[in-house]
Amino acid sequence: MQALQSSVLLVVLLVLATVAPTVGTAQAAGDASIERIGAWQAPSDEITIENASDVRTAIANGTLERGTGLAVNDTLVVELTMPGFQSAVSDAGGSNTTERFLTALSSHGDLVIRQWEDSLTTHGVPLRLDPFGGGVQIVADQGNATYYLVTEFDELERVEDGSSFIDPHEERVPLTVEATLFANSSFVDQRQRVVAPVHDRQASVVTGLDDLIYGIPDANLTVVGGTDVGTGQRLVVAVEGRDDPETTTDESFRRIRTATVDLADGSAYETHEKGTFATTFDLPQVSTAATNITVDVRLDDRSLLEAPVAVDVTDPAGDVAVERVQSNDSRTAVVTNASLSDGGFLALHNGTATGPVVGHTPFLDAGNHTTAVYGDRPVDPDNLVAVAHYDVNRNEWFDGPKTDSVYSNGDAADPVRSTTTTPTPTTTTTRTEATSEHQSTPTTGTGPGFGVVVAIIAATSLTVLFQRRR
Repeated sequence: MQALQSSVLLVVLLVLATVAPTVGTAQAAGDASIERIGAWQAPSDEITIENASDVRTAIANGTLERGTGLAVNDTLVVELTMPGFQSAVSDAGGSNTTERFLTALSSHGDLVIRQWEDSLTTHGVPLRLDPFGGGVQIVADQGNATYYLVTEFDELERVEDGSSFIDPHEERVPLTVEATLFANSSFVDQRQRVVAPVHDRQASVVTGLDDLIYGIPDANLTVVGGTDVGTGQRLVVAVEGRDDPETTTDESFRRIRTATVDLADGSAYETHEKGTFATTFDLPQVSTAATNITVDVRLDDRSLLEAPVAVDVTDPAGDVAVERVQSNDSRTAVVTNASLSDGGFLALHNGTATGPVVGHTPFLDAGNHTTAVYGDRPVDPDNLVAVAHYDVNRNEWFDGPKTDSVYSNGDAADPVRSTTTTPTPTTTTTRTEATSEHQSTPTTGTGPGFGVVVAIIAATSLTVLFQRRR
């Protein structure tokens, strides 16, 4: 019996020893990511790369520049920061880092280098290049979880037929580089994708219909935009204003924030929805006396905009008073008399002036309005507060209180709202009609939290300009 027990124990130990590596791999699932991608280039006769230090030095001294289009004999360097992927590379077959990395990446994802869509003619088909076909060197920077793909451009071959891609008569070929980790990889929980350009970079910022960004004194200013600089890249966003020489005080200022670029979910990189960024500025000292206030977006100390975008800081004034309230079993209408110096919206908040939004008007022009605000779900009429909201981003779309701030008349803690004495509700089954030419209609907006995302989704009413770098 003792011999049998020993044999069983030995078998168990052998089984555990056999499955242990599999268990370790399973625990690594979901730990990897592609955080950052960049594309750099240099004439091949100006650079020699042996290790990661050579790459970092070449970027720092300007030998390697951001890729803008490759010509014959140019060197392309693709930077991939992939935390958690080191174990996949270590476990892959191959005699060197290049073979192991390419084997691991082809097993868990893909790397695509193709001609930039915008450089094609109407009926052109983008040429796709094969980074796995030879002529590629991988340099690892293990301490920073970064891998550099280094190749001379004329050594890349076409995926379609394996022929040489380079035409000696071509001046420069604009490209995009895309790296992916597949959803069925054991190293990620869901598909991941990053993209970088090898062409002129550009950016935009979201403005109102008049191509301006609007701000309010003593309120945060959020700048939202799109760019193609590459997933994970960090932009510098600057807001600055000049002094008004006609005042005795100095209103000039400069604020700088960084913003990381995220690839928009489901977007095609070749469209102009390439990547998004957002950052918020706390501008408590900015006054309406500051002149020539602008926003700029920069990378590598170069502007990505054709020109900085103007910011208009205004101090809106408003007044709201409830005339009557009518309700039935399914809907409440609050008829208000309102004065809005810069236009905007009247919203019904439940409970308090900062409570959930349960209904709002469409955009109202600047001026006086007598209009009905409809609640979009049953609520207690006694709990409703009518609040005036400023159209902060000037898109004539109510983006919720987080984006479209309340009129405050100089005191952000005291929003412009209806009088505290609410008229007695009148029960009726007839909808109250607005007497203003800006008659309200029932809406489907429900509650706060629309924010920046809805501002982008409602892009049909926004002017979004992709402007060339200066």
